[in-house]
Amino acid sequence: MFRYFVLGFISALVGIYHLSQPPWTSVTVGLFSLSLLLFVGALRFSMPRYSFFTKLNQIIIQLIFGALIAFLLSFYVENTSIKIPETAFNQKVWVEGEIVGLSTEKQTDFGQKKVQFTLKLSRINQLSLPPTWQIFSSRIRLSWYFNKTASSLTSLPKSGEKWRFYIKLKPNHFSLNPGAFDYETYLFQQHVQAVGYVLNARTFATAQRLAPPSNFSLQQWIWQRLNPWFQHSAFGGVFGALLYGDKSLITAPQWQVFRQTGTVHLMAISGLHIGIMAAIGFWLFASIWKWLVLYLPLSALRQSISRTPKVVWGSLGASGFAFMYIALAGFAIPTVRAGLMVFILLIFIVFRRRFQVWAALALAAFFITLPDSRAVLSQGFWLSFIAVAIIYAVIASPGFQGRATWQQFLLLQLALTLGMAPILTLFYGQVPTIGVLANLVAVPVVTLVALPLLMLSAVFILLFGAWLPGVAEFVMEMNNELWQWLWWGLNEILKLGQHAVIYWMPGAISPIALICLYAGLALWVSTKWPTEFSSKGKTYPWRESYRWLGAVMMIALFFLVSVGYSQFKSELLPGEVKVTLLDVGQGQAMMFETRHHTLVYDTGPKFSEALDGASMALLPYLSHEKRNSVDLLVVSHSDMDHAGGTQTLLQNVEVDHAILGQPKKLNGRLQKEAIKTQFMPCFAGQSWIFDQVHFDVLSPQKGAVAPDDNDASCVLRVSTGKTAMMVMGDASKTIEQHLIERYRKQGKMALKSEVLVAGHHGSHTATSLVWLGTVQPKLVLFSAGYLNRYHFPNKPVVERINKLGIAMLNTACNGAITLKMTPNEFQVENRQRIDHKTWYHHQCKAP
Repeated sequence: MFRYFVLGFISALVGIYHLSQPPWTSVTVGLFSLSLLLFVGALRFSMPRYSFFTKLNQIIIQLIFGALIAFLLSFYVENTSIKIPETAFNQKVWVEGEIVGLSTEKQTDFGQKKVQFTLKLSRINQLSLPPTWQIFSSRIRLSWYFNKTASSLTSLPKSGEKWRFYIKLKPNHFSLNPGAFDYETYLFQQHVQAVGYVLNARTFATAQRLAPPSNFSLQQWIWQRLNPWFQHSAFGGVFGALLYGDKSLITAPQWQVFRQTGTVHLMAISGLHIGIMAAIGFWLFASIWKWLVLYLPLSALRQSISRTPKVVWGSLGASGFAFMYIALAGFAIPTVRAGLMVFILLIFIVFRRRFQVWAALALAAFFITLPDSRAVLSQGFWLSFIAVAIIYAVIASPGFQGRATWQQFLLLQLALTLGMAPILTLFYGQVPTIGVLANLVAVPVVTLVALPLLMLSAVFILLFGAWLPGVAEFVMEMNNELWQWLWWGLNEILKLGQHAVIYWMPGAISPIALICLYAGLALWVSTKWPTEFSSKGKTYPWRESYRWLGAVMMIALFFLVSVGYSQFKSELLPGEVKVTLLDVGQGQAMMFETRHHTLVYDTGPKFSEALDGASMALLPYLSHEKRNSVDLLVVSHSDMDHAGGTQTLLQNVEVDHAILGQPKKLNGRLQKEAIKTQFMPCFAGQSWIFDQVHFDVLSPQKGAVAPDDNDASCVLRVSTGKTAMMVMGDASKTIEQHLIERYRKQGKMALKSEVLVAGHHGSHTATSLVWLGTVQPKLVLFSAGYLNRYHFPNKPVVERINKLGIAMLNTACNGAITLKMTPNEFQVENRQRIDHKTWYHHQCKAP
């Protein structure tokens, strides 16, 4: 019955952390607890002791008790934690605290050194934060930038040290887009309350080490000694991810290969990795026990050791090695879950009890969420538990054990691919179609060869690297060579899939439908079916293959219904266009969807080699909308806040036609990256009609030389019937005036647009009063970053629009904004930060 208690406990936590408003007040806590207790009491005493419904009654009681405990636990966690005062945000403040977790260092794209770490706060300015009974106190994530020669590794923050910094803090406010990764939720789940950076980083005047480490950090110690060796390898980031969970040095092209082949999970320290460590520890300690029993000179001590069974010694070694690896990974949720499973299994072995995997899974889930209720927000929590459940269901089936090893491995891989497809679709909106083949190659190579070799190499370097550097270099070269061959294999698999669809994009699916699917699969697979069944007077034997055929049919039916429903729900008619202004911070990226065509306008800013507007927002949204190609790509001009994600988009999506206000500049960059797509010039008079929706370029004039980059922007007008939208790029008032003069003869309706995307993010250089009077918008959209340094949209522009009584929306405080335009009207369908908010998402006032 315990598993039903855990089911109610986890389900309630999931519900609580997906509410738009916090459910806790003194009244609601009291009433909720009292009502549940009364309900449980009524169930407990209203039924006869041996009623037919007794078992169902007990299950309901366990579910309700689990929900009650979850409600009270989350109330305690969220209402007793120390919050950073609002007055500390967006200000320069002094902070003191202790470094927790791994402190990492990497080179930026601007030639600087960047150190990132998490600080557990004890003081802000003169305000001391009171101690808390909670495991997770107030934490902030800091970045420290400085020149290459400013410091050596020995003087940088290390885990356990106490430091004092002069910093600038900002609340957890990041881009929110449909289908994209929610970084705000991730930081909340990690108990990070704010992010910031150290000021005046060229000197150490704004940073002081107050105390040496209060405790030893195995993860930091190993990182300091292995990272110099890994930096010389092209796969150093991969080695760091596998050994101590640091993925910061994995390059963007490597992440792309992992994503396209469906092998990203290999970069997470998983249960299989911990299982290998536990097996090594078990074998080593069991061998030590055997040697002591056979060869120890002291007979009395030898007899004393022999009284302890070998399995106990082996279990102690397995526990120790597993715990060491979990600590090395920074106690991440997948590793803790896997470690708990290993420890529970060892307990069953030591006490010679039958291992019950469902009870063990429930116990592991409860122990993970009990100290940290926010663990249910982690994707790794769900991916790891569902994967273990699938593996056990397959292994426990009667027909599995009698098969050959290669058949067992193939069945496991197929079951994981099919069983994980629904949850992967929920999280990422897509499923790699070549993932089965890639994992058949990568999983055995990494887990059985590459990982053990890497572990042995790390141990050798830690023990003998300083005395035998030549041998250590040879050992690292062996690892590098192995990964070179594996990388060649993964790229060959990608080449095989060049003429196929690398990703299947089912689109958005319902979380409730997903829960029903996995509940149905669990019930179907765990049901004990009769050995035979009758049909039309004939008796047939029950075959185990029927069980798995039924499971496959349930998954297929789930996708069929989900895809069909989403297709019906989002179907656009001819003459209708769905417009989404994505939230990409201080930049711009838009997508126009008609019935059968897709147009992208701008690709957002470039933040680093690994992150830009396309990877952060455009590509996830394309997957969310089941759009796997772009018919027309319009990049307004070459500024990096509008064109920064172009390279990433072209590398991942097929683009039929591309135009740009400054093609020579961007084509030169793309040629250096060996990208074949070339942009053609954008000029007034170009026009496309997609599904009865008109896309017309109004500026720049063909052959004209713009005085600056901004005025070279492609100005696009999208119209359908009586409804239109004007997209200005970064065009200034000069271009606005030229357009007014050029279209004056055609009358006021030539430029009239119900929706205006303000030029230059709302800068005072654009959106003049005359332009507003000419376009006559009912809604003005701003694409700007939260608290950006340019203060976009500028105050005069906002006041100008307010005086005319025009509505405004800003991506900074609304998230991605989606509109639907029909021939007669437009309607705002979604404001991601407002309409899909949870109570812990940061809110602000717009514009």
